[in-house]
Amino acid sequence: MTSTIENEAQSTRLTSRFTREQIAFLDAGLGTTLEDVLHKNISHPLWSAHLIDTDPDAIVGAHLAFLKAGSSIILTATYQCAPDTFTRAGYTHDQAMAITHKAIALAVRAREQYMNTAPSGTSTARIALSLGPFGATLSPAAEFSGIYPPPYGPSQPVTFFAGEQAPEDELKAEDALFEFHLGRISGLALSNETWDSIDIIAFETVPLLREARAIRRAMSAFASANQSARIPPWWISFNFPNGVLPEQTSKGINYTAGDALKACFEGDKTGPDSVPDAFGINCTQVKHLHKCLSLASEALRDLGHEWYPKDQRLSIVNPQKTPSKPGPALVLYPNGGRVYDPTTMTWFPAVPTSSKTEGLSESDAWAVDLAEVVHDAVPADSGWNGLLIGGCCKTEPEHISALIKRL
Repeated sequence: MTSTIENEAQSTRLTSRFTREQIAFLDAGLGTTLEDVLHKNISHPLWSAHLIDTDPDAIVGAHLAFLKAGSSIILTATYQCAPDTFTRAGYTHDQAMAITHKAIALAVRAREQYMNTAPSGTSTARIALSLGPFGATLSPAAEFSGIYPPPYGPSQPVTFFAGEQAPEDELKAEDALFEFHLGRISGLALSNETWDSIDIIAFETVPLLREARAIRRAMSAFASANQSARIPPWWISFNFPNGVLPEQTSKGINYTAGDALKACFEGDKTGPDSVPDAFGINCTQVKHLHKCLSLASEALRDLGHEWYPKDQRLSIVNPQKTPSKPGPALVLYPNGGRVYDPTTMTWFPAVPTSSKTEGLSESDAWAVDLAEVVHDAVPADSGWNGLLIGGCCKTEPEHISALIKRL
């Protein structure tokens, strides 16, 4: 009996698959925290990004809440930020760029305020530049459908190209996405102060394989054009609304997390700068993670390590160390357990998933479920070189505190 209890306890510990030094904690849902914790209205074409301009103290307050909860990496309020997004909301191009740069400065301000009162010896938190996919800049947003308008996608409301011209059309769409992502990164790098403040770049909630390939090309092209610039470590994370990517083949079969991982690491997208430091899953329900993690881990194991750059890059998890072996880190920041009812436009509390979570708070139950998925779905020999873990939609600072208890 004792052995069973001990095994159950171990299965809900993040350290069952990663050492403490291999784990770093992200923040949680910025919009959720602004809306539900700080009681701010984010019903706006720019969502939470409009507060960068209208209520910057709220953005700083949200970042501070995550830092106080134990986050060692905070993501900037720039997920939807792109010139066209701001233009539709009535801003000029120059105003759009100024607000985006300001968002990064607000994260820096929050970090400084936190460090001024943090206990002696507290490690300096890092700032991750949040960059949503092209679909996040559309109205209505399309990161969960993956249906992009031409030239970024097909003329029909589907995620795939068909017909004899499909390969050529696919490449043209990838080229358009490449230009979009390269332009956004390059615009931020125009300010040394802004660029030097970015510790990590997070390409988030990507729904399409072609967009992942475009991001890889954009990072490589940026590095080639800015050889004296520091290239921060970076990741690509995907969303899997029903345990699969929104993107389908022409036969109607959805791509999987294994396909997404291969899109990040397979093939030469123009050199080592095109290889992300981590592969991620975000904005996905915890109940879908087991399938996604199993397929991604299997794909990583199949690739081996010969493909990974030998450039002695520092660990994205612990920037003070060089990883003991080559390979990417795993990034996980799923949604909270609440369920959205589009008919009533309300969120319902999470339902306990097992006897282990009965009687626990919503955040504690979520943390137990997430830690258990990591234990069950990530093989010890999978090849992941660390874990960055946090939350996405409908997760708050208390979820991060609950996760940290799972160490």
